[in-house]
Amino acid sequence: MQQLTTAIMKTSTKTIVLLKAFDMELRALLKRDLQNFKTTQNTKNNNESKQLLAA
Repeated sequence: MQQLTTAIMKTSTKTIVLLKAFDMELRALLKRDLQNFKTTQNTKNNNESKQLLAA
């Protein structure tokens, strides 16, 4: 029984570590995507402003 408990705990720890790594990766991707979105929005707004000023 002790061996089974130890095996389950090791598996649980590995799962938690993998989930944490997955969470960190997703957060990094979301942060990058948000930054790309903000940059795109700023570029779009700047282009629209230039078009309005040129009119």
